Amino acid sequence: LLWCGSQFSLSAQTPSSEFASTFQRAVGHFEQQAWSQALEDFLTLEARFSEWNIKELEPERLHQMHRTYFCLAQLYRDESDFDQALHYTQRGLDLAIAQYGENTQPLFAYYHYYGDLCYLARKGERALAYTEKALYILQKGRPIPTVSFDLDSAQAAVYYSLGQIAYGSGLGEERTMYYYGQSFRLQKDRPDLLPLRLHCLMGQSRFYAERRQFTEAIPFLEQADSLWAVHRADFLDHPEYHNMERKLLRLRGYYHKRNGDYELAIDYYQRYLRITEQAFQTPRAHHYVLTTAEIAWIYRELWKIHGHLDPQGYSWGDSTVTYIQKALVGSCKDYKPQSVADLPQVENIRKQNFSFHILRTLARHHQTLAFDRGSKADKIAALDLAYAYMEVADQLFDEVLKESINLKGHINQSVLDIATLIYDTNNIFDHFLYELAPAEADLERAFYYVQKMKALQILLDQLNEEALEKTNLPDVVIAEDQAYLQAFHDLELQLYRAQNQKDSAEVDCLKNIDLFDLQRRYETFQQGLYQKYPSYHLAKFEFQPTTLEELKSSLKEGELVLEYSGSQSIGFVMAISKEEATLFEDISETPADAHEAAAAIKDLNGLLQRSAMNRKRSREQFIQQSHYLYQRYLAPIAPILQGKDRIIVIGDGLTNYIPFEVLLSTDAIKPFSELDFLVKNHAFSYHYSSTLFVQARKQNRPIEQEGLYTFAPVYDQQGGNPKGGRSIESENKNTALRAFDENGTLLPLPESEREVNEIKALFLDKNPIPIATNLRSYATEAALKENLQQPY
Repeated sequence: LLWCGSQFSLSAQTPSSEFASTFQRAVGHFEQQAWSQALEDFLTLEARFSEWNIKELEPERLHQMHRTYFCLAQLYRDESDFDQALHYTQRGLDLAIAQYGENTQPLFAYYHYYGDLCYLARKGERALAYTEKALYILQKGRPIPTVSFDLDSAQAAVYYSLGQIAYGSGLGEERTMYYYGQSFRLQKDRPDLLPLRLHCLMGQSRFYAERRQFTEAIPFLEQADSLWAVHRADFLDHPEYHNMERKLLRLRGYYHKRNGDYELAIDYYQRYLRITEQAFQTPRAHHYVLTTAEIAWIYRELWKIHGHLDPQGYSWGDSTVTYIQKALVGSCKDYKPQSVADLPQVENIRKQNFSFHILRTLARHHQTLAFDRGSKADKIAALDLAYAYMEVADQLFDEVLKESINLKGHINQSVLDIATLIYDTNNIFDHFLYELAPAEADLERAFYYVQKMKALQILLDQLNEEALEKTNLPDVVIAEDQAYLQAFHDLELQLYRAQNQKDSAEVDCLKNIDLFDLQRRYETFQQGLYQKYPSYHLAKFEFQPTTLEELKSSLKEGELVLEYSGSQSIGFVMAISKEEATLFEDISETPADAHEAAAAIKDLNGLLQRSAMNRKRSREQFIQQSHYLYQRYLAPIAPILQGKDRIIVIGDGLTNYIPFEVLLSTDAIKPFSELDFLVKNHAFSYHYSSTLFVQARKQNRPIEQEGLYTFAPVYDQQGGNPKGGRSIESENKNTALRAFDENGTLLPLPESEREVNEIKALFLDKNPIPIATNLRSYATEAALKENLQQPY
């Protein structure tokens, strides 16, 4: 509402023309919630804009353009088509920049709305950047005399949005509550900002309820209820009246759900749905779909806890299906299932996060059904249907991934969360099916999804390089891309220096003008690149994971691959060798057990790194933790370890941090020299994924080697005396710039020279061979590339 008021008060005049009458009809349809007619009218209006020269338009025409873009954005937002909503908000922003100029105060509304859309689309990094930009130009942008707005209420609204983003992006309690607090401070108990005050109270309550900190959550919830009870009669005609009332009901439902009061939660959620259906002609907002899915989830939990029937004799399972099917219909554009076996077409499903959760809830429902079925055939049929829903989710994810690569090739964290959700669930179903009727197809499918998950985590850069090679982009385009990346590096380095020097004005300018504008230009460049060279964009996703057969054929006799997969407390291990049948074991654990395993891994590594190991107490603790981890992660596949000379560990999650060499199959307390460490019987090596392992095996060079090549830049000639530089340990490990000191100078790596010399000594002692070395200024990119071509 603030956004509308600040942008669309440019003119009260209505030009008389066919265009103007279409515009008035479109606005009328929009206000009457005749969504499809409004969309048709506004798209007709938009088609005319290409004929107009913005610089020559009268204020009322600009007003119509602004309003058209806003209404189109809102219509697509209500359809949960956030990509289209973002597109039209961007069109409005481009128009406003052309009209008012860069970094002028009226632009705050577009940046703010764009940030809110990114938040709804779970694009947290972009949401934060755009909303911070909105706040920056509100506070420091150039005012435009022809556009007036209430500065305090605008800032209060933006701070509220920042609180929502901080909460949704996991930025921590202190930062989240700071933003909400700033919003409260600017509201100053103004009656006209009651809706915003209610939203702040609800946001704070939800923040604590999600963390199950109910003592902290309930005061904010009660304040919101009390404030609404006192003032609701004053807001009967307010456009947000029904929205505020139903949001309070939804928050109550969420609070009781998190607190385990499921019947109360359902009551509040159903009241929310009723108000939505009564107050809105077409209840299309994505929260309506989410609430319907929440009710289904609760019924499923009640079914698991209490059995098939509720106290009135109704089936919890039937209620689950009713609500989750309703949610699935709401998440699709045109889907009318006749039964639960009618799966939606991928192109028909909205590409939103809740679509994946709805599909998964349906899949898990059929998994639960499988456990209740009597015959093996019935169980397999239920699991097959569950798996079919998750395969739809996987196909939908492939489409979402193509649209979700963020700035500089990074994947949005929420997209990785969805991938984990899909691949973990598919592995669960595969394992259930494998236990019921062992088949190679189940192993192959499970292996396929493990490879896809690990490809997302580690292969994106490699796939991008391969895409560049396949599509033969012009050199000038590649050079422009590299120039952008270099510009990012330079600005990030400047920002790092400004942050260390506590220059807040410089930090604000770099973040909200230089880096922000560079990011927008780079995104425009990338979009143009994808449109002009579509094969380049599609080639980034042409990942072909290796198969079990390919992995087996690449192994040698006596080698064993242990492929771990899973997130949090879900876990699986595949043991794969050339000569034996593959083992597929479930090593999932309770959340408490997962926490215990994480603590054991941390303790074991701490003992290896820091402890005086000759102490009896340290030795006993080491033996206990080492054996505990063996029992957790190796005992289920212990028989296949026998006779294996080399074990290749491909970890995931916690298993990435386990030193398998020192694990012990017994907990007998002995001197270290008598302990039967696994490394005494097996050589261990580690890899990132089976796909990369197979690729590496294919690329191995012939054994004939001419000598040894060593390389170490050291960097001490740049930073002066190595002892004078700060250690990397003192840097912020969450920044990509931790290798630099506060002046932007690379920190020295003095130990790299010592390592090079010790490696050379090992080879010279064993068998004198020719050795080439590049140190310091001789360790250049050109020298490295040249020597990599030699058979060292």
